[in-house]
Amino acid sequence: MKVSVKVVGASVKIRLERNTQGGTCSCRKPNRAVWMVRTAAVIPDNERWLHAPEVAVGLSRARAWAKENLARATDLSLRAIKRKLQRQVLTLLGVPLQAYRPQN
Repeated sequence: MKVSVKVVGASVKIRLERNTQGGTCSCRKPNRAVWMVRTAAVIPDNERWLHAPEVAVGLSRARAWAKENLARATDLSLRAIKRKLQRQVLTLLGVPLQAYRPQN
């Protein structure tokens, strides 16, 4: 671990190394004359659930599915949307799709 001593300037800023520029750090003040500054990887509270082990399994499955099922153009015509909604409703109701004859 590299340790260096820095002086706080008149503008109350500390100059750090260039490779830490734009990064996040944590600061601790163990006593009146010492500041401990360390780089840190910060996970926002609203994204913390993404790092849970059980979620990681689902995310890896979703990535694999997305690789196998590439995006394709969607038919946005009213007729196609109506047909898709009818199929979804019939599936929810448990009606076999072969038994249903749509009425135009």
